[in-house]
Amino acid sequence: MEYTVEKINEKELTYLINLLETNKTRFLKLIGYVTLIVCFPLFTPISILKFLRRGSRNMAHDSEFLFIELGPQNVFFFIVIPVLIFFILCYFFIFHFPKIRKDINTREKLIAIVKVREIKELDEDTKKTLMGLSDYKTVFEKNDFGLNEIMFSSKKNPESMDVKAYKVEVSRYAKVNLKREIVTEL
Repeated sequence: MEYTVEKINEKELTYLINLLETNKTRFLKLIGYVTLIVCFPLFTPISILKFLRRGSRNMAHDSEFLFIELGPQNVFFFIVIPVLIFFILCYFFIFHFPKIRKDINTREKLIAIVKVREIKELDEDTKKTLMGLSDYKTVFEKNDFGLNEIMFSSKKNPESMDVKAYKVEVSRYAKVNLKREIVTEL
């Protein structure tokens, strides 16, 4: 697949900066929620936790914490380390922080023409499931931009029935979609 490299304009740069800030906020909220979920049972007295489980009503320890009962080493190896690995994986693979920062610093985008393989009508069950929002789908040739298929309504978007390709603009490293345009003639 051939593509060209161009500079990102100010509107697209603002979009990438806002995306990075939104991802930071979501990541920090995720850290907070997971920390609460993990730490609540560890630092809540067992006498309170026994009401949450039916078989633990006859426990001998009434005021100790689960953290003390399990032992700090077990908590570290079986709870803290997997949670930290989860956060690191989220940082790199779900939220793409380093890639988005690199896109902001280099300010480059990739532009390519992705050809349409076929336009197929959806089956009746899928149309009913989508409640009339879509009745056709555009299937693309294999590409590096993650563009597989787009569903559309032929009544609302009749121009999509004659599409030959899409002009796609994505950020260079994070592959964030910046713009898509319909190409009716090649």
